[in-house]
Amino acid sequence: MILFYKLLSILIAKNPYIVIFVTLVTILPICSYYIFLPFTFKTDIRRGFAHKNGEAKYEFKVLGDFYNLSVDNIEIIAIIIKGKNKTRLPITFEILSEIERLDHFIQNKTSTYKNETIKLKDIYSPRGTFNFLFDAFKMGYELQKFNHDMSLTLSQNINLSYPNSYIFGHKVFLGSHFFGVRLYNDSLKSHISSIKDVDMCSLWYMLHPNTENHYKMMIDIEKNLFEYFKFNNFSDLINVQIYGDEIANMEMLRGSINTSKMLIFGITGMIIYMLFIFRGISYFTQIILLFGALSSPGFASIISFSIIGWFGISINSMMSITPFLVLGIGVDDAFLIYHCWQKHSMIKNNIKKFSKVIEEVGPSMTITSITNTLAFSIGITSPSSQMSEFCICTAIAVFVDFILEFTIFSPLFLILNTNKKNNNYEESNENGLFIKKKPYYWLSYTNFIISTKGKIIVFFIMIMMYILACFGISSMESTFQPKKTFPQDSELINVFENLDEIYSEYAPVTLMVHSPPNITNKESNRKFMEMIEKLEEFPESWSKERSYVWLRDYEEYFIKNIRNSSKVLSYELVPKFLSDNYMNDKSVVKYTIDNEGNVKLNAFVIVIINHHKRSWHERAYLLSKVRNLINNYPEYNVTAYDYDATIFDLIITVPEEMLKAVLLTIGCMSIVCFAIVPDIIITSIAIISVTSIALTLIGFLGLLGQDLDIVIMVNILMAIGFAVDYAAHISFHYFNIKVKLRNEINYSKINIKHQLIILSKTFSYVGMPMIEAALSTIICMCPLFLIHVPIVKTFAQTVCLVSIIGTIHGLLITPSLLTINFFDNYGNDKKSYMNISTHLKLAVTEDEKSDNTNISDKTVNTDIESKKKQNVIS
Repeated sequence: MILFYKLLSILIAKNPYIVIFVTLVTILPICSYYIFLPFTFKTDIRRGFAHKNGEAKYEFKVLGDFYNLSVDNIEIIAIIIKGKNKTRLPITFEILSEIERLDHFIQNKTSTYKNETIKLKDIYSPRGTFNFLFDAFKMGYELQKFNHDMSLTLSQNINLSYPNSYIFGHKVFLGSHFFGVRLYNDSLKSHISSIKDVDMCSLWYMLHPNTENHYKMMIDIEKNLFEYFKFNNFSDLINVQIYGDEIANMEMLRGSINTSKMLIFGITGMIIYMLFIFRGISYFTQIILLFGALSSPGFASIISFSIIGWFGISINSMMSITPFLVLGIGVDDAFLIYHCWQKHSMIKNNIKKFSKVIEEVGPSMTITSITNTLAFSIGITSPSSQMSEFCICTAIAVFVDFILEFTIFSPLFLILNTNKKNNNYEESNENGLFIKKKPYYWLSYTNFIISTKGKIIVFFIMIMMYILACFGISSMESTFQPKKTFPQDSELINVFENLDEIYSEYAPVTLMVHSPPNITNKESNRKFMEMIEKLEEFPESWSKERSYVWLRDYEEYFIKNIRNSSKVLSYELVPKFLSDNYMNDKSVVKYTIDNEGNVKLNAFVIVIINHHKRSWHERAYLLSKVRNLINNYPEYNVTAYDYDATIFDLIITVPEEMLKAVLLTIGCMSIVCFAIVPDIIITSIAIISVTSIALTLIGFLGLLGQDLDIVIMVNILMAIGFAVDYAAHISFHYFNIKVKLRNEINYSKINIKHQLIILSKTFSYVGMPMIEAALSTIICMCPLFLIHVPIVKTFAQTVCLVSIIGTIHGLLITPSLLTINFFDNYGNDKKSYMNISTHLKLAVTEDEKSDNTNISDKTVNTDIESKKKQNVIS
């Protein structure tokens, strides 16, 4: 690797202008994507965060086949009606009429696109509106009101109770429309309905636009309704809210745009910080270096967006975070190059100095970029398409930035005058060595690290961190809340709170039965009803009073209407039953009639209603229980459908997916680290540190109120990539300096003096760049905390925490572990624990170095000689 960077540095040093020019010429054609196509965001809260291979994918396909529609374009709109000024809604004729007027207003809402105008009701799915039950209740109420107003006796054929009303013998289930119901508790006074008032009422619409134009008009209608209802201008009696996935997508997009705007503040903060770091050199040079340091990650982000655009991947809302991440990583690499250049400022020959710098920082930058690229590459396997595409975009950007740091930023040091006064070294005329005037400023800190007292303090710090992390991890549960994806000032936050209240009373699970039971066979019918009863026995389920199992009603209908009382129960009256109950157009039962007039059922649906105030985590695992139960009755070929099942699959599988991804990532990181630091002990310590950083990070995220979801999963993978930077940098330089020291003196045992030299020199290489990198990353992330989108804040929290925890590990915990003497003796009678390939690699590397450029080694040698002289004097 050293040889590669030596050749690379010579190539760049001889042709800095050509390297920059060729880079820019190469970049332009790639970025030309935005000349031909506009820069647009695309997001989908339901399908984008859905499990790509979850059971819901099959369940949605079954639903589409059952209703003969494409599930990709299904949209359910919920209308929530509450009283003015947060009051309860009395069930009166005026309120019911106002809700009916609202229903007609929504159905007839229009949109025009390309000279075509449609109404909302024109794009109904075959299920259409779900509000026929409300319409039936309203009709019954009107009839009873007429009797009441005319001082007539209320009809005994109309019973407007709850949850089921009965109108002329037909059962009307109201659990899907009225919530928080209070009934009259007096039996003396006559009431039109037993329902006194409700907390809220809802209307439901299932849409299915068949063309792209209809889809765009549907979005336009939803958007206009959302904006209209926000101002509560529809009625003086009711307040109206609307929810649809496209409205959520619109709000997510608003959050993404706000996030992108905050990039300017991140860049501004980074500029101020970099000007502080670059102080001491000319202002002109500072400006050019600033431009170069920012342009590398900037171009990397643009190139990444262009590449995924050329491959047909849309830019989604999560990708608005990519420039922040790449900016933080890119500036960290720029700091490494800058500090190394200043450290070797005593070398007058720029080409030799540049070669020395690239040889020294190249491996460190490789560790940073390869591990981060690898972490995001593993994130591509995320079950969520939106997170997977985000990882593709970021992985490309990080890798491209790695290249551009060498081809755009580093050549600027050969072109510009970056001289900075440096009083840390003086040149000895006797031998040309650069000797430090005063001890390393890391010396006192190094003494603390290698001391017994220091290790005890580090041990207690680790114990405290792990205790806090355990508390945090224990408080986390596998879940995902869609409201985390859009701004918290959105009206949808209130909408979701109301939807949660609705789900606490009405959370339907639709069961599609594709092999109906043979009801003529008592055993087959009994076993099928046994399955239904078991579903209704779940603690979260309502009793059979609220379930919609049409077979129960059909059996009563059959017994009542069959002329021959001895006739066995069969499906022969199904067509008449559906007609008499106004269910012909509701797609509840699919049947065929053969030439002999026999009715054969092909499939049908039933609905089980669940309740209780439950989190998304609990709702997800309830669906899992339903799936497991129906799988015990394979003869009926039952499929469960829940509109939120795509997200539930994600919640159920996140722990397993995250564990696999984390283990794979750490395994890959181990291979990369060992390839660069071929020492089993040092590499093991680095990996232990990485694992420690990751576990501590998860715990602290739990303490901040985060749960295990797909966002946290990607965050952890990203954090592992970042964590390797802190552990591997210190380990790599410790390993190199340790080997150099071993080659200088034939020691048989590593003592405290040796550790002091190795570790203090290591800190002089990476200590300050590590701190500055952490600070710059935090500064870059700070603007994201001003974005009131939880999913964005989670990323910012993760990056800031891993910067802090990583710095603690890199400067405190990892050095303490490295200075524990696992192998004390290196006498001639014992084999070194380093392998032969390592010796050969180091020998070749040392032979290739020239005396004029090996300043680092000479500094180490000088320190060693000083130590030897002190020992002689003593």
